[in-house]
Amino acid sequence: MSEPVNQEAIKEMYQRLIAARDKPIDADESIIKDIATSRKFQEDYCCSDPFYKEQIEIIKGTLPDTVTNGTVGSYLYGCLQPELAVEIGCTPACSMGLKNPDLAACDIVSYEKKDGNLQKLNNLNTEDANVFITGNEQITYEDRQQLRNDGVKVITIFKQDGSSINYVLGESINLEAPENTYPPPSEGTTTTYGWGWVWFILAIILIIILVIALFR
Repeated sequence: MSEPVNQEAIKEMYQRLIAARDKPIDADESIIKDIATSRKFQEDYCCSDPFYKEQIEIIKGTLPDTVTNGTVGSYLYGCLQPELAVEIGCTPACSMGLKNPDLAACDIVSYEKKDGNLQKLNNLNTEDANVFITGNEQITYEDRQQLRNDGVKVITIFKQDGSSINYVLGESINLEAPENTYPPPSEGTTTTYGWGWVWFILAIILIIILVIALFR
């Protein structure tokens, strides 16, 4: 463990972060430095140290009703949310946030779909997986292939609740279902099956015309 912590400096650091909770997480160098200090403090003292627990309790007492994604608050309160439809420990905000000593660790592999990329949030490998979708993202054929390659068989989708760090339960998808194993046809391309019907109908019309011509 590192040398004894400067408790007064740590207290002041968390008070600054609490005061800046509605600012972007990278708003300025002071915030970036304080979060780096917090992460180091967490690395050295989480989660049985009494002083660490004391700071978490102080932060819990400042928990607002709504926490906006991408803010200092998302770091401070990501693991302090009440349990709803999903284990808080599995959510994107908690996976990158300040650890809560009272929160059980996530026990299922979790992913986040953001900015067009599907990213793994933890080091677990399970057949069931959580997938957290940010904004209007969609699960693509390529995403399903990536998940299957990771050994995932069933995903439960959670959609972001507006701009907050909370998510609402969406649908579950069985990745082993046959319809999920083929990519959709390219946009603007007619399938071979569709052309088969076109040629069949044309052949019937041609036969009818020939029959009529022979018996006239």
